[in-house]
Amino acid sequence: TAIYLKLETFIKKYYTNELIRGTIFFLGLGLLYFLFTIFIEYFLWLKPMGRTFLFWIFIVVEFYLLLRFILFPIFKLFKLQKGIDYQEASKIIGNHFTEVSDKLTNFLQLSNDENHSELLLASIEQKGHDLQPIPFGNAINFNKNRRFLPLLLLPILFFTFFYLSGNSSILSQSFNRVVHYKEQFLPPAPFQFVILNDNLQIEQNKDFVLRIKSEGKIVPENAMIFIDGASYFMESIKSGEFEFKITKPIENVSFHVEANEVSSPDYELKVITVPSIANFEMQLNFPSYLNKKSETIKGTGNTIIPEGTKVTWKMTTKATDNVEWKSLNSEFPFQKLDENFVLSKNIMQNTDYQILTSNKKVQHYEKLNYQISVIKDQFPTIKVETAPDSLNAGNNYVLGQISDDYGLSKLQVVYYEKDRPQTQK
Repeated sequence: TAIYLKLETFIKKYYTNELIRGTIFFLGLGLLYFLFTIFIEYFLWLKPMGRTFLFWIFIVVEFYLLLRFILFPIFKLFKLQKGIDYQEASKIIGNHFTEVSDKLTNFLQLSNDENHSELLLASIEQKGHDLQPIPFGNAINFNKNRRFLPLLLLPILFFTFFYLSGNSSILSQSFNRVVHYKEQFLPPAPFQFVILNDNLQIEQNKDFVLRIKSEGKIVPENAMIFIDGASYFMESIKSGEFEFKITKPIENVSFHVEANEVSSPDYELKVITVPSIANFEMQLNFPSYLNKKSETIKGTGNTIIPEGTKVTWKMTTKATDNVEWKSLNSEFPFQKLDENFVLSKNIMQNTDYQILTSNKKVQHYEKLNYQISVIKDQFPTIKVETAPDSLNAGNNYVLGQISDDYGLSKLQVVYYEKDRPQTQK
């Protein structure tokens, strides 16, 4: 009948209301218990066994809340589980509509009577007609659930405050430790190390001075640096600040610092490979008229040479991409042959110059200054005079002296008729 349909509608609304209220309770209580779990771990830093217990208790509590406040109302709403019957529904409706309490109860009792006499049926029809205008659904008021909203809003506001204040890491880190309950986590140290150097980078064959300081509640008196399994005391500069010199590293150096059983992360000092000259020599090829054998000078770019000497620089290098020859007015690149560089020049005058080495990481790393002094080739000299008359030689003689810094190869006497040079012999 219509009364039973109205009762079915009421029961559905009843469990819909239970589901709405249960959702508020599930979310509110669930979030509050979540915060409770997080803060226990945040303050206590439990060991793996304690966090295991905390994690599974959290799972059990959350599952109970889900079952109690969400799943049970759903099961009863869709009649997967027995819920309230018509009699219980009538009591709830009767508590709201006092004027129909007895009528609805009597209606259900009469309807269940197996003796369906005409008088009984007439009575049932009369009571059903009286109950028909009553809106049973009004006995359920969804708005009454608003009083439970603070239970949900409180944890939401709490989460919002933590995220807006920039302290969300407190929640996320504690949550991470609870979820990964089997792992070992150590509580934060009373201080931490901070590197004061601008960067951990140094060129080969240069000393690097590492500077660190401690920040935190405790200031350690001593600090040790660990390099390749060996430990060294760092020098204390002032309270909480230390330094250590790493002498001329040739490759990357891994290290960490320890003090009061507190260890820093592992760091790496990156060593930049720089150009280097392994062998350097100059080959000197003198002008042919000197009849002088070539010479080789090793290990230096300084020399004294005759004018017009051809100088060939040869060098063997490591980690070098370019070599340049540079003087006051000119620059010349060396020719590269594998790891060897070669350059040749004829030197005519005194020259101050530099040898510059570079690679992809370092430009003009080495600037080697040298000097070449040139001995100018002087002209031959001739001194001539006539022979004294006292010789009485009967012929005219010319006496003279000739000289040159590198010797003479030929002497000629040229004569001609006066004012007629074209007649020279």
